Amino acid sequence: MGEVRFRAAELADAALVYRWANDPVTRAASFSNRVIEWEDHVAWFTAQLSRGDRHLFVVEVDGDCVAFVRLDASAASEGVCTISVNVAPEARGRGLGVGVLRAATPIAAGLGFVEIEALIRADNLASQRAFARAGYEQVAGVVVNGEAALRYLEVTGDGRPPGSGAN
Repeated sequence: MGEVRFRAAELADAALVYRWANDPVTRAASFSNRVIEWEDHVAWFTAQLSRGDRHLFVVEVDGDCVAFVRLDASAASEGVCTISVNVAPEARGRGLGVGVLRAATPIAAGLGFVEIEALIRADNLASQRAFARAGYEQVAGVVVNGEAALRYLEVTGDGRPPGSGAN
């Protein structure tokens, strides 16, 4: 695998992200299985780009767009974000998910997050394997939108907020 590069998503990425989001495998792994309408997606995507508590990235490997990553600041816990990853259908099955997850850790740390959580459907074995291989630890069973899920956790850096220094 070549160099993994994160770049901030922009409005021009809306069509690409829309196509990936409506892929049948993506819909099956999501907590909402309904097909997303284009108008709804554009309105959502546009609104997300200006949110301070949500960070959207397109991930490239060797110049090819291979994934979309979203980091959402937790409303309940300071310094915690929830990661959402969608690997492009044409990029799946090559182990890119693990590389994307590993590359996301320093990105999250740079944004001030000390923990990254992932909520994964209990039947999504491919994502569970990718997160485990990337160093995430399964910490709990949870329910998300009425669906059984697992909570995985990764600690960024040394687990201390940036600038806190050693004691």
